[in-house]
Amino acid sequence: MKNLSSLSAKTQSQYANEELPHKELQVIFQLTKDKIDVVDISAKKISRQALIKLLKQNEGKNITNGDTFIDCVVLTHTNRSKPCFTDAKKNIPENSVFHDSEVSGGMVLMTVLVPYIVVGAASDGDFYVNNKIDSDLLNRVGATIKSDIFTTKNEIHDVLTNNAVTTFSKNVKPYISLIDHDILIKAINNAQSIEKLESIKRLLSEDNYYGFVVKSPVVNQRNRPSTRGKIINKHNKGTLIISEKIEDGWVYNGEGWIYKKILLSRLADAQKAISHRENNVRLNQRYAGLVSGSSVTSINKVLNNKEHLAGIPQDKINKL
Repeated sequence: MKNLSSLSAKTQSQYANEELPHKELQVIFQLTKDKIDVVDISAKKISRQALIKLLKQNEGKNITNGDTFIDCVVLTHTNRSKPCFTDAKKNIPENSVFHDSEVSGGMVLMTVLVPYIVVGAASDGDFYVNNKIDSDLLNRVGATIKSDIFTTKNEIHDVLTNNAVTTFSKNVKPYISLIDHDILIKAINNAQSIEKLESIKRLLSEDNYYGFVVKSPVVNQRNRPSTRGKIINKHNKGTLIISEKIEDGWVYNGEGWIYKKILLSRLADAQKAISHRENNVRLNQRYAGLVSGSSVTSINKVLNNKEHLAGIPQDKINKL
């Protein structure tokens, strides 16, 4: 991500009203004295056990020694950010960078973020309000990460849609869950080489390109995994559904149940499109090889060889 000293208020406000591709995003980030780096982005809820293990990495660290801290923030559609983890009493753990402590918490954010992000003193000059994290500062942390997310997402879309082999200046795998599915499928269908398709294929995995897309004009969301369940919501074609669990052929998205057979797996759909496009590209290459520098005699031999013609569309055979 950009060095924090280069992040202006304008850079942050540019993405303040951008709509996230998911209802909520849980972003794991690393924090040092001069920057924030995104480690992982998930529309799936990170387990409490995983968060406890994550924050334990901050124990005994000190920002003045140049140590790297790790934490998690939730970005929401309402442009309000919140910590991923609080204890049973809704308090922020001491080893979180959002906790008010000299070394592992508030002093980290005070040292790193205030000189560059906070415009004016937050909450009348007090970094914390009633011993809790200042919500304005927390939202500014979220805005900083959000600007990186949208910048990287736009870069991914741009690289996908050109004909060059897909390469990036940094590791973009954590950001792949944010790709617009229609743009990905269009990029696959327009790919002109096997190398381009292979480079796209390497980006996708079950860990970072999950979820389902509604393929029917409209689908029902029910209060239980049964057609007898009460309809509590509806989703239109193209809506992204992130599953928390799958049970008896039904997908639970955190709010209700949707019949899995009327949904399209994003990863499976992309893999199918890649396989289909690979076949087309190879056939086009074979066709180009057949007609390149061919004489009437050699073309006649090709037309009489069914093995050579296997898979080549009839309209192209007619052109020969």
